[in-house]
Amino acid sequence: MIRGSVNAKLEASIELTVRGFKTQVLSIRAVVDTGFTDYLTLPTEVIDLLQLPVGGVATATLADGTTAAFDVFVGQVVWDGVARTVPIMRADADALVGMSLMADQELTVTVRDGGTLVLRPAP
Repeated sequence: MIRGSVNAKLEASIELTVRGFKTQVLSIRAVVDTGFTDYLTLPTEVIDLLQLPVGGVATATLADGTTAAFDVFVGQVVWDGVARTVPIMRADADALVGMSLMADQELTVTVRDGGTLVLRPAP
């Protein structure tokens, strides 16, 4: 089970451990974005710190309907105690957890300042 919180801007977020393929490990706070269908976005400085290897380029449709190209890297995320290798998109914004990373999970959020977020395996 993964637990998180909701802030005053009503952003639900969780703490994630992200690993590079050398010895780098970082703990980051990532906002849960149910409109983002991929796995994870990280800012450039985090990708550089982790020295993540390049995995290619992907095209994504943004919330405003425009299409943009994103550099994709490969990294590991510790998800509910298990290391998972996932594609990570570079974005010049806060870290975002997408729906693909949360696949087969049940998401419950109490949407208010100080609210809680719980992710658990779907029944």
